[in-house]
Formats: sequence, C-alpha cells, structure tokens
Amino acid sequence: MSAFPWSRWTPSTLLAICLAVLVAGALVGAGLPAPAPADWLRGIEAAVLVITGVIVFWYTVETARLRVVSEEQLDQAAAQVRAGVRPVLQLEAEGDRLRIVNIGLGPALEVTVRAPALTGGMVNGGPGMWDCQFERVPVVPVNAEKQPLWHVTQDSPDRGRELVSPSLSRAVNQLPPTSPLPIEVTYLDSHLYRVRARFEFRRGEPIAFPVGVEELGPSTDPEPPASPLKSPTREPEPVAP
Repeated sequence: MSAFPWSRWTPSTLLAICLAVLVAGALVGAGLPAPAPADWLRGIEAAVLVITGVIVFWYTVETARLRVVSEEQLDQAAAQVRAGVRPVLQLEAEGDRLRIVNIGLGPALEVTVRAPALTGGMVNGGPGMWDCQFERVPVVPVNAEKQPLWHVTQDSPDRGRELVSPSLSRAVNQLPPTSPLPIEVTYLDSHLYRVRARFEFRRGEPIAFPVGVEELGPSTDPEPPASPLKSPTREPEPVAP
C-alpha cells in the first residue's frame, strides 16, 4: 500500500500554510473600510478556525501515513519470520520413486508434485505421450524424507487406459541433453502459507536443480493457477548437406 501524496507534509509546511492564510486575510482586509471591534473578533475567530482545520487535516494525514508504514513493517517482519522457518526441499530420482528430503527448519505440509507428460521412449521405450502423477504427501518433517510413488498413464486404443510405475531414474537418464524435466512442488509451511517451488531434472543427474521459490499467500486464499510445464523434447537431428 502506498502512502498518500500529501503525507510528506512537515510542520514547516503547516506553518507556511497558516502564515499564507493570515497574509491573504490581511491583504483582503487592507482594501476594505476599517472594521468595527466586533468584526475584528469575528475575523480572528474565523482565522483560528481555519488554522485549526489545517492542523487537524495535517494530523489526520500524518496518522494515516504512520499506519501505512507500520503495516508495511509488520508484513516485512512476518515474512522474515516465515522465511526463517520455511522448509527447504531437495528432490532426488530413486528407482520408481521421487525422494523428497526436507533440509529446512520447518515441516512441509500437504505436499503435491506436478510433472509434465513424457514420451514413451523415456517411460518404457514405446510410442505416444504418458501423463505423470505423483502421490500426495501429507507432511515431510524436518531432517526427514518421503518417497511418493509416481504413476504414468496413457490412453491406448487397444488396451484402454494403461497405468505403469516405471523407473524415474531411467526416465531422467533418457532425457534429451538440452531439455530438462521440470518439476513443481506446492506445499504449506508451518504458518499455513502456500509455497510453490520449481526444480529441474537434467540428464544423468539424479538430484534436481532448484529453479525458484514463490510464496503464494495464506492457505485460506484461492490458489493461483499453475502455469503449464513443458515436456522434455528432443531436438531434430541436423540434416546432412
């Protein structure tokens, strides 16, 4: 939240405004006939009311500015506290499972893993594209690991919907050299804030490379839509001249 544009007013600015009001009143009064004593009193009362109004206005603006600054400082402090106890996940391909290790200072709750579709050549040497799904993990404690099983499915015209659990390690080793396998992990931290972390498996590397971490907000807020994950693809072979 940004401060009001007039929130930078200082006491000197307020004094200048009051003096300007008095000078303007004096200039106007200089061109008028000499007022009666009662008129002088009414004029002084009006000037006092104007000055009081300016002071109240400035006090209101300054109070609003301080409230905005206090809210921003509280938000920053809360974010620093959450970051200090946030889970730090490490992913590793181990056989037909995804090994999730929590090396952070807080537990990861309601862990979900997304992956793009894979070609049949990476799954079982067959044709077509296979959809990938990982089991949901309720919690990954600190200094602990979980190994959710992964499944790949394909709609076959002959055998219907096939489901297999191939070797994740084999799929990583079959990746194209220049096309990594993106993995997206969404979880809740101990403060029930939703976090989205992105990783990449690269060919021949069993441990995924961290790409980025994004805090999505409290779990009570609607989860932002996830962006599509790009499937690893092989580059076309160069045509010989």
